[in-house]
Amino acid sequence: MKQLNLWVLLVGLNLMSMLCLGQARPTPSEVTSNFNKMFPDALDVQWKDKINNFAAFFNIKGVRCEAKFATTGSWISTEEAIQWDSLPPIVADSLKSCKYADWKETSAYILQLSGGVTQYHIVVTKSDLGRKILFFNPNGQLLADH
Repeated sequence: MKQLNLWVLLVGLNLMSMLCLGQARPTPSEVTSNFNKMFPDALDVQWKDKINNFAAFFNIKGVRCEAKFATTGSWISTEEAIQWDSLPPIVADSLKSCKYADWKETSAYILQLSGGVTQYHIVVTKSDLGRKILFFNPNGQLLADH
């Protein structure tokens, strides 16, 4: 009897965890409509409810991207993975001379924000200190590190 109770408990917990991993609310049609207009060639689209906004993770021409939209459907930002040699030289030079110069570069992204603002996000790691995301403007100025 104890084994049956344990088995029922484990199945119940597994079902509850699967429900918790699902999206909390459906993606509004205003969001998906605007996304489809902006990214008609998007493949493998997956939506995630981020509480304050909705994020679409997708591929375009083999490049992984993330686009964020307000619940009203208005576009917030798009982040696209880029190659190291696609970074503007001024940003790459700033990275080499900032306080994270000795950290290992792991990935780079270009971020387009509404209002025409562009930023570059560079992920760096250092074994004993963990991981940081560095935010640079197109002029190479380090804006933030998280």
